[in-house]
Amino acid sequence: MHTVHRVQAQLYALHGAEQNKLSPEDLKSERWNIYMPRWLRRLVEAEAAGTRLSPSQVPQDVVKAWAEQR
Repeated sequence: MHTVHRVQAQLYALHGAEQNKLSPEDLKSERWNIYMPRWLRRLVEAEAAGTRLSPSQVPQDVVKAWAEQR
C-alpha cells in the first residue's frame, strides 16, 4: 500500500528567509525532512544553541546564503 503524505504550507516565511521579489505563494514555507549524518546534526544543533536559533534555521541560513550567490 502506498501512503500519501500531505504537506501543509505555512502562510509566512521563516525569519530571515524573506525575499521581497517573490510572490506570496513563493514566500510560503514548507516542511522538509532531510537526512544527514549524526555528527552533522550534532554540529547544527550546537551552532543553533550557541546562536539561540532554531536548529532548522541554521541550514536554512546556509541555503539562503547559497541562493543569494546564484
